[in-house]
Amino acid sequence: MDIADRPEIAPELRLVPHAFRRTFGRPASGVWYAPGVLNLLGGAVKVHAKWGAIVAGDKRDDGKLELVSVNRPTERALLPSDDVPAWAAGIEATGGATLMCSVDLPQGSGLSAAEALQTAVGLALRDLAGVSGVND
Repeated sequence: MDIADRPEIAPELRLVPHAFRRTFGRPASGVWYAPGVLNLLGGAVKVHAKWGAIVAGDKRDDGKLELVSVNRPTERALLPSDDVPAWAAGIEATGGATLMCSVDLPQGSGLSAAEALQTAVGLALRDLAGVSGVND
């Protein structure tokens, strides 16, 4: 069963795979989450927040990384490219995938949305490529 259709799952975790299915016409093969991070003492101490980044998606065979944001649906990114929307800046195309992204970090909170999104995308790319992680 598609995670978007599972009522026992938190609504924020169902929203992104639902948006993926509506946008691409197929269910996502996975959903990944990374918490926002508050960097204290110049980044020496990192505190995780309840807000973060969620991505849902599946693998692509052409090696390109397509990113679509629930928050900015008209600003798509197809990496590698020199023309990347600001919300996707800093994300590197290290594998082929189509990902729907959502970042729910409050503006001006001091939480790193970019770091959370980079981490969630990295987890998705790792899993979709079938690579075992250090903590697996």
